[in-house]
Amino acid sequence: MALEWICVLFVVGLAFMFAEPFIPAGGVLGVIGLVCFGAAVFFGFRFSTWLGVIQLAVGVIFGIFTVNLFFRRMAHTGQQQASPQLHEASEEELLGARGEALTPLRPTGQARFGDKRVSVLTRGDMIERGTALIVEEVHGNRIFVCAAPAEVEAPVAAAETPEQPEQP
Repeated sequence: MALEWICVLFVVGLAFMFAEPFIPAGGVLGVIGLVCFGAAVFFGFRFSTWLGVIQLAVGVIFGIFTVNLFFRRMAHTGQQQASPQLHEASEEELLGARGEALTPLRPTGQARFGDKRVSVLTRGDMIERGTALIVEEVHGNRIFVCAAPAEVEAPVAAAETPEQPEQP
């Protein structure tokens, strides 16, 4: 195999293995990169022993650098503040609490009760974002909610509209 193709395989393999931790592809990029890198090292050894040794050494150093960079990146993204959880309160305080759906509940999602954002569950109902909620049950850290019934506004609306005279 020509030296140019060996170098192309080597660079493509390293590039794919470098991209694997940063691009969510389910390991596909890493496998392709590993195959290209392995083929480049194999053909590098067939071309010249020194070329194979150099490729292998550069690959190991590059791999150590990539893994180190990946773990540093993961350490910084893992320092997120946990949102306060409503389920830390007692069960009696939670039952009947009113809140609002922050995300669509299908059947799980996020809701706000007072100033607390929490993960909630429905009993299989699909509830849209912004819908008023009521806590039905609490089992440990699982908070079951349902859509709050609509407020009765018909009598208020009827009292505000002027009566129309009867037609003969």
